[in-house]
Amino acid sequence: MSRQTPSSFWASKDLIPVAQKKISVPAEFGLNYSAGQKVQITIPSSIDFFQPKETYLKFEVEISGAATGTRRMFLDAETGGQVLIRDLRIYSGGAGRILLEEYQNYNVLAALKYDYETNDNYKKKRALTEGAQLYDAATRSTHGGKKSQAQNCRANPFFKNPGVSLTSDTTAHDDDVRDKVKCLLPLNTGIFQSDRVFPTMLTEGLIIEIMLEENTNVFRQLDTTLGFRDVTQNPFFLSTDGSACDTTGSLGADAATQAIFLRRDNQQGTGGVVGNCPFVVGQKIVLLSIDDPSVILADTAGGAGAGATISAIEYVTGPTPDCIKITTTEDLVASGDGVDINGAVVAQDPRTSTYKPTYLITNTELVVQQVQMPDGFKSRMMGMLKEGGTLNYDFLSHTNYKYSQLAGDTVANIRLPVHESRAKSVFMIPTDATSYPKEQAMNACGTYMIEYTSDQTGPNVAAIHSTRSGLVGIADRLRDYQILYDGKLNPTRPVPCSLISDRVSIEQQPLIELEKALAMGGIHPLSFAKFRENFCIGRALSLQDGVVDLRGRDFSLQVQYDDPIAGYAAKNKLWHNWVAHLRRIVVKGDSISIEI
Repeated sequence: MSRQTPSSFWASKDLIPVAQKKISVPAEFGLNYSAGQKVQITIPSSIDFFQPKETYLKFEVEISGAATGTRRMFLDAETGGQVLIRDLRIYSGGAGRILLEEYQNYNVLAALKYDYETNDNYKKKRALTEGAQLYDAATRSTHGGKKSQAQNCRANPFFKNPGVSLTSDTTAHDDDVRDKVKCLLPLNTGIFQSDRVFPTMLTEGLIIEIMLEENTNVFRQLDTTLGFRDVTQNPFFLSTDGSACDTTGSLGADAATQAIFLRRDNQQGTGGVVGNCPFVVGQKIVLLSIDDPSVILADTAGGAGAGATISAIEYVTGPTPDCIKITTTEDLVASGDGVDINGAVVAQDPRTSTYKPTYLITNTELVVQQVQMPDGFKSRMMGMLKEGGTLNYDFLSHTNYKYSQLAGDTVANIRLPVHESRAKSVFMIPTDATSYPKEQAMNACGTYMIEYTSDQTGPNVAAIHSTRSGLVGIADRLRDYQILYDGKLNPTRPVPCSLISDRVSIEQQPLIELEKALAMGGIHPLSFAKFRENFCIGRALSLQDGVVDLRGRDFSLQVQYDDPIAGYAAKNKLWHNWVAHLRRIVVKGDSISIEI
């Protein structure tokens, strides 16, 4: 047995010394792109080696378009700039142009990763670098509402807040108060998440093709302005004269006003300024019932949800208590029994609005972390290949097998035509395939209902609807599932999901199965807070570093649904079934091939 000397504990390993530097590679065919366009960037072979995980996509994004200035808009609060990438493909360079990796609906997988592989530190970093949003306790609900990253009206990178320190705001919120937001995005692919240095010289460079997402699927608005999220988080109506009231000072039936005062609830008027008010001058508003958000309590005359236009937002110091006053250019006319203290201020009904936001990304480039290997390393590698040697480069990748399911299909057998030889896990995401008008998608009008906030008796119940349709998974009354693999059911009994899909509780088994699948598939689950908002079925196929050969084997997901709740129709679904597996780039002589 050898003896360990004290000094040897502090001895460093004799590793290969390398130098590193950042190189910016601009996008080809121009630096500016809009929705639906293709971005192409080529890493030249002259960058012999680079560190994939330290490489990132850099651009600036700006939101504009007709009538967008009258409301605050931003990219998806959780994924930020990642939501803009619909498809991503990576090819080898040169005349061969071999497809090395492909991610169809890349942003769906990114949303899964960012919803589960997350904690406060990750959220803060993504808010700083990727155009995501950060929860702000200063804008939280005082009625126990759901925490949301889309509540922050004080510190959002996509718009300036003219009321942060103002006691009065009469300036129209338009495109002049919008900010360009710089995004530095890691590319969540197998190659670009690898810890191993990539030999670009052997693949004759790399070509990255990015298809940008359409406008409909990327924009969000403040949750505290929407009538189809949780209205208990919106500003509450106090009175028409600023006095505290039960019924006194309320807006009686058929009465009209151009001034409403807000209760101090939900942080309104905090600090004696208007900065916490989520609305802006120029925005149209109506009053909804807190008890039943389907009921409009006050609107413009004959408006049917058209809304009155805000002309001023002010902090007033009396009568008691101090509060926020909103002035409108049109009359707000009470309907039914009028407005008491049960009214919430919300943005105009999306079914009557017409705004068409767009985005533009500019100064698009890939910042590559070049690695300069020591003298002789490159020549030895090339010499080995000339002598008939082979270089293998393995990385963990994901392949998406899509499947469409009609809303009326209560039983479905989703067969995956898998052919991966080194599979590790599968995670299956049933997204809402409904084609919503842009306004309704952003306002959560008629979209999938994530949670109930009271009883479950009908369509008028207070509920939280999704603003991320098509991007995240929906349970949609799923009763249970089983996986049929190689002629065997796995698990042997159906996995129950009713408590999750009924929006009433937690079902432990599917979450445990999902945790194992995500971990094996390269997503490290740190939080399950969004298990209902982004539903996913997962199955690990191997243990630890093991793999499974799926070639020539049947693989299908069997799902069974309960009947929908009265008033809530089931949704058409597009399943994104991601198989996590090892891929191998094989370089032999002058040839490049890919093994799946």
